[in-house]
Amino acid sequence: MGSDCHHVQVFTDVLAGLLHLLEARLPRFITLLRRLQFTNFATGKTDSARIIIASDMPLQERHGNTPNSNIIRHFTAAYLDPSLGLDTNMWPSLAVCASVRLPSTTGMVWGTGTAWDCELVKSRTSVPRSVELLLTLPSLFIKLEDGTPVAWAFLAVDGSLCSVHCEEPFRCRGLAKTVSAKLLRTKTSSFGNDNFAAADVAPDNTSSQEMWPF
Repeated sequence: MGSDCHHVQVFTDVLAGLLHLLEARLPRFITLLRRLQFTNFATGKTDSARIIIASDMPLQERHGNTPNSNIIRHFTAAYLDPSLGLDTNMWPSLAVCASVRLPSTTGMVWGTGTAWDCELVKSRTSVPRSVELLLTLPSLFIKLEDGTPVAWAFLAVDGSLCSVHCEEPFRCRGLAKTVSAKLLRTKTSSFGNDNFAAADVAPDNTSSQEMWPF
């Protein structure tokens, strides 16, 4: 076969060789790596999931005594799961977040999300994520001492930030940025230990863009 030939493969399970291929190229492929790592979660994979790889040579677990992923030079990979709707996503962007402390406000505490909290989260966004899905995602909340949520953020199935929100009476205090940064800093280890985190912001989402003024 000529050097310009390529191979397309479709898998239902995550190959260790693909993980090695992506890890060697961090942070460029951080969201795809996170999505593949999410398949290790209790509800992180369905029967509809497919992993598609196009590369200059077939991806295998081993090539002699050397992992095949060390030999592949050019490739494109995607994770598709039609059953999850918009949570099959492929975003090229990434953001690096600095350490941020909780603003000096009284009467607020860090908290986790309950089913009732996730109902509130669902009502505050136009993105159709179910309560059941939200409960499986790593998340962090800032709440009043009586348990009322005032700001929150989630990590999507690809490890990127999603559903970041701050309730109207508590805005302009840095709460959304703070809960997002702490979530990225403390919960990305649920996916892997490479110390990378990612965020994607739509060009027309001005409020989210103001959180990361790079």
